[in-house]
Amino acid sequence: MKEVLQKCREEDIPMLFELFKTVYRFNPRLKERDYFDWQFKDNPFNNHKDYTFWIMWEENTIKGFISYIPI
Repeated sequence: MKEVLQKCREEDIPMLFELFKTVYRFNPRLKERDYFDWQFKDNPFNNHKDYTFWIMWEENTIKGFISYIPI
């Protein structure tokens, strides 16, 4: 299987949040769309319109992710 790393897109959010229910079960803020968008897209220091969040896919399954918060 081939892994693909791509920037997070709007259509990825529902599947990503399903994963967050397990990965971040003790951090409810990371399961809130407004908070996620503020950190990784609408942050006042983000100089572009895309998410600063990347997802590694293997076929239709999320295998990993990495992000940064602009400051």
